[in-house]
Amino acid sequence: MTGDLATRVNSLRWFHSIDLGNGLISPGDKSLETIRREQQIFFDPILLTGTSVLDVGAWNGAYSFEAARRGAKVLATDHYVWTHDVWRGREGFDIANKILGLGVEAKIVDVPDITIANVGLHEVVLFLGVLYHLPSPLTLLQRVAQVAKECLVVETHADLMNIDRPALAYYPGKTLNGDPTNFFGPNPAFVIEALKECGFKVFDTHYENARLTVHAWRTTSLRKIGDKPESHTVVTHTSTLKQRIKRALGSLWR
Repeated sequence: MTGDLATRVNSLRWFHSIDLGNGLISPGDKSLETIRREQQIFFDPILLTGTSVLDVGAWNGAYSFEAARRGAKVLATDHYVWTHDVWRGREGFDIANKILGLGVEAKIVDVPDITIANVGLHEVVLFLGVLYHLPSPLTLLQRVAQVAKECLVVETHADLMNIDRPALAYYPGKTLNGDPTNFFGPNPAFVIEALKECGFKVFDTHYENARLTVHAWRTTSLRKIGDKPESHTVVTHTSTLKQRIKRALGSLWR
């Protein structure tokens, strides 16, 4: 049975490397080390125990499963990867979900179809690695924001870091990493100002290797450090966005 399972796991194309136990690790494009590092960035600032979490664009589920391990009730959603003939992401997700026994719920929902009626409201919403793949990033970011009751975590390729005003870089054709589904690279000001319009008040940012993570908070009830400025901030409450992001976590208050 173990050999059959390994054969099935290895027959699929995986993006997430997931430790399935007994020495079996899904052969993902993204390494275990990278995923564990990202899980710390995404989840360590949040009091997850007892919360409901929505993972939009869950792919193989590495972040859905980690949220469940940390005590959340999780709904994972995807569409593009889960219905893709080559990636077959839902198959990998279902295999891992069954083996890990974490009881993560799953539903095929495309980003434009994210509504309260379709997925409900959740204390925490994960929007990881999706934004820059969207041809209408502002509209769909705001659509996802509406289902986040307390915290929205946005992770994306970022660009135009030297510009203080909200801005997007557009990548025609395959100009970003040879991938025609990479449309836009926002700067932090774009993400923050767009989410201010959705009612979020407090923002923690992390930037490294052209990847931006923003924790947007409606209140600080689930923020581990409450109302305190982030302890790893290089510069807090500065007048320009350029000073607020120096490859470190920062706190930005409306």
